[in-house]
Amino acid sequence: MGFMDSAKNKINEGKVYLKTKKEQFTGEAVEHKVDEYAEVYGEILLGMHKELSELKFKLNKIEKAQINEIPTQKELDISALKETKTLSIIAIIISLGVALWTIIF
Repeated sequence: MGFMDSAKNKINEGKVYLKTKKEQFTGEAVEHKVDEYAEVYGEILLGMHKELSELKFKLNKIEKAQINEIPTQKELDISALKETKTLSIIAIIISLGVALWTIIF
């Protein structure tokens, strides 16, 4: 049986060798690897695309929220005018108070 087992092993090794050479010659091995990599990296790219889309959506939401919180130039001008008016009234009252003080005393 030793000779028969050895012969079967050699035949099996020959089949494997011929199959490997056939795959190399016909490109089956390369095609299999390309399909495998395309599937794996395709899934990775789809996952990254989904995550980037979600991040872009969140960023746009944040930017819109910040834009809505920033006062417009007109609102800033109105606020500045109110402050100026208040300060002017306070200055007038103080100057009238000082004038009255000097008149009375």
